[in-house]
Amino acid sequence: MQTDGSPACGFNGTQTDPHHHHVKSCGHSLSEWWIICSMVNHTAFFSFSQDKRIAGGYETVPTDDIHMKQIGFDKEWLHFLREFISPVTLKVFSGYYTKGYALMNFVVKYTPNRQASLKPHHDSSTFTINIALNNKNTDFQGGGCRFHRYNCSIESPRKGWSFMHPGRLTHLHEGLPTTNGTRYIAVSFVDP
Repeated sequence: MQTDGSPACGFNGTQTDPHHHHVKSCGHSLSEWWIICSMVNHTAFFSFSQDKRIAGGYETVPTDDIHMKQIGFDKEWLHFLREFISPVTLKVFSGYYTKGYALMNFVVKYTPNRQASLKPHHDSSTFTINIALNNKNTDFQGGGCRFHRYNCSIESPRKGWSFMHPGRLTHLHEGLPTTNGTRYIAVSFVDP
């Protein structure tokens, strides 16, 4: 935070320590502001296939990202998965029960000049959640996700909204190009 109490990354609003679960900014109660500010203030996003942050050190589809563990938010994020995502999973994937466990929890940064999109791939998860952390047409343009097998594209959801899809085998997908601005998404590979 800056000395006047505003977040150093330029977002306006009130912010508290995320470990207290009371982060509010412009009426939003989950910490998308805190997550983005932490990412922007972090020294560097990582984008390479040899990644010491993950088991085995190899990432088949590298992204420009920062893991929740790097900003001390992994414990809170896993709590969020268990409390909010797991109940939704029962409705979306009838008969499937998840414990809301995920090893890969990270924020991806898409920009036209560095990483605008993501090549077609499968995720290393039973299912994946993708949460928009900023606003399309305000903070960025473009983006979204295309599922090849179904010839279906999903536009970037509005900030705070998410979409969930199976990770392995059936849902080959790609990140669509961000054409302007910076797009941030939180991603979890649930039940690896």
